[in-house]
Amino acid sequence: YLQMILQCKNNKLNSKSNHTAADDIRLQHLQSDIRMIEQKVYFKVVKEHSDAMITVSDVKTSLDKITPNSKFDLSFNLNNIGTLDAKKLKVQLSGFDKSEFIAFDSEDTKYVGTMNGMDSYNVSFSLLASDKIVSGVHSVTADISYINADDETETKETKTIYITNVVGEKEIDD
Repeated sequence: YLQMILQCKNNKLNSKSNHTAADDIRLQHLQSDIRMIEQKVYFKVVKEHSDAMITVSDVKTSLDKITPNSKFDLSFNLNNIGTLDAKKLKVQLSGFDKSEFIAFDSEDTKYVGTMNGMDSYNVSFSLLASDKIVSGVHSVTADISYINADDETETKETKTIYITNVVGEKEIDD
């Protein structure tokens, strides 16, 4: 196998030609020594910015143990890992099973508005555990929609949020 390592000493973008240069290229065979080849190489920069892309992290619940009939807050971070803004960002929880959770006071949607590129935002939802909930890992779905700042197209993504600290009725009685 060959591995290519590019080192850019001169990584300035030429605004007229939309190219950048890498000054050193190292080709390395994974089973031998590094071989150095000096060659100026040009790369065309197709896009200077990346579209908004939302990820989910740091899922937390306000209770250490979620028991039947307990009200708790489910929170998580939305992360825009793109460099462009996500406008009209909305998160809606769905996929509720009445034997697991329901949104407390029917509040299942959060409107974030505009999230800047490379930024994070924490959202929180109040949920109520069913009186028949069983122990184990449960999930809800986060339907995320937003408008890309560069071309005004709407993006819809679905993320599964896992809730792992549920203690069902049988475990409480034991």
